[in-house]
Amino acid sequence: MRILLIDDSRKHRESGVTDLGMLGHEVVALKNYAEVAHVVAEQQFDVALIDLLMPSEPMTLGEEGLTHLGEPFAVGYPLAVYLAKKGIRLIAVATDTNHHNHPASAFMDWLNDESVDVNGSSVTFMHSPMKQVGEKQVKDWPNVLKRIMG
Repeated sequence: MRILLIDDSRKHRESGVTDLGMLGHEVVALKNYAEVAHVVAEQQFDVALIDLLMPSEPMTLGEEGLTHLGEPFAVGYPLAVYLAKKGIRLIAVATDTNHHNHPASAFMDWLNDESVDVNGSSVTFMHSPMKQVGEKQVKDWPNVLKRIMG
């Protein structure tokens, strides 16, 4: 499968590319959401795996909006809708943020790994399973993929 992985954390991107690649998948990993529109316009993907929280980017922000530049933004929610509109049929938004530390992560408890239909795509929101790689805890992207494939 062709997988689009979007995560601002280098360790999560690298482990995803390695682990999913070892399973035979082709992975395109992006570090920010500003790159998404360009890549999706040129390439097709079967699956999108998205981090929930990423630093806010300038894109179309005005003067007041720029005061929030770099702050954690729950971009996973609108990205999932955008990518469903672009035809990616299987999407997961996965966070490793403790649900006590951010309201967007706490909201994941309400969604409880349920899939919802968005424009004909199956979108699942979840707390990411984690695994130990050396001294690092990283998202277990193959486990995320397995969970959304049923």
